[in-house]
Amino acid sequence: MNRRTRNGLATVGASVAVAALLTGCGTASAQTLDATDSARAAAAAQALLNAAKAPTVKLLGANGEGCPNTKSIAVTNLKSGFFTIRFTKLSARVGPKVNAKERRRACTVSLRVSTDQGLTYGIKSVRVDGVAGVAKGARAQADVTAAGQPAVTGAFTKALKGPVKGAYSGTGSLAPPVRGDCGAPTRALTLTSAVATNRGSSSAKATTTLNLMPSKTKAGLTVKLVNLVC
Repeated sequence: MNRRTRNGLATVGASVAVAALLTGCGTASAQTLDATDSARAAAAAQALLNAAKAPTVKLLGANGEGCPNTKSIAVTNLKSGFFTIRFTKLSARVGPKVNAKERRRACTVSLRVSTDQGLTYGIKSVRVDGVAGVAKGARAQADVTAAGQPAVTGAFTKALKGPVKGAYSGTGSLAPPVRGDCGAPTRALTLTSAVATNRGSSSAKATTTLNLMPSKTKAGLTVKLVNLVC
């Protein structure tokens, strides 16, 4: 927009355009700074992860019908954030003259997870291994639930439908994902492993069994932990 003065035309529109341009430059500059800060933060986080040791666990306690005490299980740290739990009594069955309490057995394990400063842990995957004797028409399942961060519990289930006989295994991730708290360099982790059997439409004379005891040397539960930036 132009207006006439004694000296000629004064261009008002140009002033408006310059102001708009300056405002735009300020916004673009702020966006560039934000992007730079984000890139630096991401690079620092990745460097922290690259230099960190893998998480490790320590057994604090165990209880349940499938592990009456810590002597009935063995927890072992492996390489790259893996650890295993070997059970000696985690077995369920259903059938004639079998007590109803034996249809499901569970073991709850309390662990302390250690990570480098500034990091916490996440559970990437779980694997169950055991031996099944599931009659035709019967059902059985192995469950793993985990709690790290308060109010968040993730679960994984390996379901079997008979007839199944022999070794079985199942691998997957927890839903929803589970991670530890931030704060101290040690975090709490509670894992519950369970096996359950259901007669279903199987014969009244049939017996169904399921355990998380594949052998004396092989573990029933394998967990993969990863480092996460707090």
